[in-house]
Amino acid sequence: MESKTSNDSKQKQYLKSIVFDLNKQLGNIEYQIKEEKDNIDDIEKLILHYKENKGFILDQTTLNYFGSVFDRTTYGVSRATYTELVSTGDIRLLANKTKNAIIVYYQDMERRKLIIQKNNDVKDYVLNPIFFQNIDLSIESLIKTNSKTSLSLPSQLEQTNSNLLDKNRLFEVVNIIKLKWKATYLTIDWLSEDHQKTLDLIALINNKIEH
Repeated sequence: MESKTSNDSKQKQYLKSIVFDLNKQLGNIEYQIKEEKDNIDDIEKLILHYKENKGFILDQTTLNYFGSVFDRTTYGVSRATYTELVSTGDIRLLANKTKNAIIVYYQDMERRKLIIQKNNDVKDYVLNPIFFQNIDLSIESLIKTNSKTSLSLPSQLEQTNSNLLDKNRLFEVVNIIKLKWKATYLTIDWLSEDHQKTLDLIALINNKIEH
């Protein structure tokens, strides 16, 4: 049977490893918040462009803005130490308050990951197909639009411009842009909540390590 001193030492090492994972999680969340805020900035510029022009003028700038409309949110959970604790049964070594806080945290993170994945699925399988029926973002179009030649736009871009003159198609595109705008703000709120939860748990664990 392991001694109390040995268990205390093992617990402290596990807690330090969890703090390492949590700091990694913190970095991932901060990076994703920045990405989502960049998307918001592009989408709001696209909405402003639409209002000012009473439609869309497709060029390299608007293509870049459109790219942010179908951007996917990446959400991973850094849980290597927690997985080891659960699989080995060593989670029993942690003090109840700390253990419960860690369990609740990772349950929350996994739920968040699932929600974001479901939102990505809606974008991939419901919204984006409608979007791509009207907006062409093919490699050929992007290359041609990036070039500085005086050649006319390829047929895909010509068709896109034609599509966007149709009021019903334009209505579909604008609605998807607005949905993406709302969803991105909601994602930023979620990520900000997770950021605070991560900071709180790091503080709790560090306090346990020090005392």
